[in-house]
Amino acid sequence: MTKTTPQQAPVSKRVGYDVGAVIDGRYELRRELGRGAAGLVFEAVHCFTHRDVAIKIVAPDASY
Repeated sequence: MTKTTPQQAPVSKRVGYDVGAVIDGRYELRRELGRGAAGLVFEAVHCFTHRDVAIKIVAPDASY
């Protein structure tokens, strides 16, 4: 007998952020650069200095 488990929500839903969101009032997410089981990496821009940065957002249920 095979045990079935409910499918885990997509990482973008578990992380809770998407393109256009502003993180910590300073970083606007511009585009997704990559994703994995633990979270997402976004290209972002600092809202005050206009510098490009990369932001990694780890899913709250990620285990390390």
